Amino acid sequence: MKKIINTIMVLAASAIIMFSGCNKDDLLINNVDIAPVPLKMELSKNVIISGDSLILQFSVEGNGDMTANKDIPITLSVSDENGQDASEYFLGFTKTITFPLGEKVFTKTYQLSKLQMPKQEVTVSAISEATTISNNSVALTISNNTLSKMLSFKIGDEEVAVEDGTTTVHLLVPTGTDLTNLEPVVVVSADATYEPQGPQDFTSPVIYTVTAQDGVTSLEYTVTVEVEKSTDASLESLILGGYVGIIDNDNSTVIVNVPVGTNTADLTPTVIPAFGASFQISGNTCVVTAEDGIHTSNYMISFVEKAFVPKMVLVEGGTFTMGAGGDDATFEATISRDLYVNIIEISWGQYSEVLGADRGAVCGWRFKPIGPDVAMQSVTFFDAVDFCNELSKMHGLDPYYEISEQVEKADGNLSDAKVTIINPEGNGYRIPTEAEWEFIARGGNKSEGYTYPGSDVITEVGWVQENAIKTYNNWGSPFPGGLLKANELGVYDMCGNVREWCWDWFGDYPGLPTTDPTGPASGENKTTRGGQFWSKTTGETAVWMRGNPYAPETSRYDIGIRVVRNK
Repeated sequence: MKKIINTIMVLAASAIIMFSGCNKDDLLINNVDIAPVPLKMELSKNVIISGDSLILQFSVEGNGDMTANKDIPITLSVSDENGQDASEYFLGFTKTITFPLGEKVFTKTYQLSKLQMPKQEVTVSAISEATTISNNSVALTISNNTLSKMLSFKIGDEEVAVEDGTTTVHLLVPTGTDLTNLEPVVVVSADATYEPQGPQDFTSPVIYTVTAQDGVTSLEYTVTVEVEKSTDASLESLILGGYVGIIDNDNSTVIVNVPVGTNTADLTPTVIPAFGASFQISGNTCVVTAEDGIHTSNYMISFVEKAFVPKMVLVEGGTFTMGAGGDDATFEATISRDLYVNIIEISWGQYSEVLGADRGAVCGWRFKPIGPDVAMQSVTFFDAVDFCNELSKMHGLDPYYEISEQVEKADGNLSDAKVTIINPEGNGYRIPTEAEWEFIARGGNKSEGYTYPGSDVITEVGWVQENAIKTYNNWGSPFPGGLLKANELGVYDMCGNVREWCWDWFGDYPGLPTTDPTGPASGENKTTRGGQFWSKTTGETAVWMRGNPYAPETSRYDIGIRVVRNK
């Protein structure tokens, strides 16, 4: 009996605790079935295009202060004109949503996909078993974008906006633009596409078709690209009979140094005017007409006689694989500057004219010179750069090198000096870098891929053991320049005859693509190239082969000079 009484007391206490955790309103809500508030459905807009959002808004009807008194489940559906489900066009569509307790307004957003679809009328329906929904069936039009306009057209930095109603586009691009392979940036209407894609040849008009997202609506645009005509009437290069003119574009003058006694009327001109320009030479006047046919410049040509002037050809810069064909490592070398190169090696007589007879008297290690036209020998690297500077001064050009701390031999030639480049862009005479030398030997941009400079037969282009010995004596000898076949550029004797000093310290190739390589910053030996009259048929005479490195103070019977100049 006592046990039963205790149990009744525990139950009573529990009841008291339960009542203490609840309030009166809770008890009424949980025990009274209150009808949910009525709702109304509205759409933000009745026409939407792919990519737009379908926004459904549900709001409590009636008293403006009324809110939902419980969660209200709503079932949605989207059907087409045939009553078929069309909800697939709406991303993330869920059929069941809930209007939350305590809310006055509730929105639900679905984005219309960008799938290609026909324009169609659909109906959005909403039902709820818990309450009434007014305006519960709303008509909606959905479709793809039908805009098919080109908005802008751009090539490089040049851009044109396309006006409404215009289907012709005209773009002006800078002088010198190559029209054969241009890739434009085309901006079209949202979700539209265009053809053709990628680079195009604009030497004639190109038809672009812009198709709207619906895949049906389209417009054709005719695009014409025109190269702006240059107004530049200047000269880039003028060579008369191999003698390079010194051009002053500011004052429209050209000075041409020629050897004493030259008949200037017989000199064949090689002229490069500014891009697109034309020229006409009459007497000592060169008239340059710009590409636009309007702007002109009249250049006065003056001839100045000098004791010695090298004949040169223009070599345009380019890119090649240095060392290709040999056993050494190779790399991609780019010669960025156009340059002039002496078509033959400097002769004994020419060396003497520039540096004096005493310095030119020593020519050859074993033999006296056969004549003044024979390629100069026995010059040190220091003699070579000194010759370049003195020749520059003789011709009114800026010396390319700064030469100090000279140590002279008894004959006046140099056995030592400190040599630095004053200005890499300078116009003075200089010796080539090793990369420039190989580029020239290969024929520059005109290369036909020969083993030797200008031929696959060494004796056609170079004096070597096979054809040089016993010509003057049993040991062979250097020859006057230009007696054999020239290479593709018109340059002679780049293999055999005498080796030629290059600027570079001898060292490993860089291994990576390099623009205007100049070799290591320092070293013990300078590079030579081209072989000499005692070379065997195979070996250092091939265009890719590196010659023996020699200390810059070396004076050998088989090392000479070839000069170049920046354009």
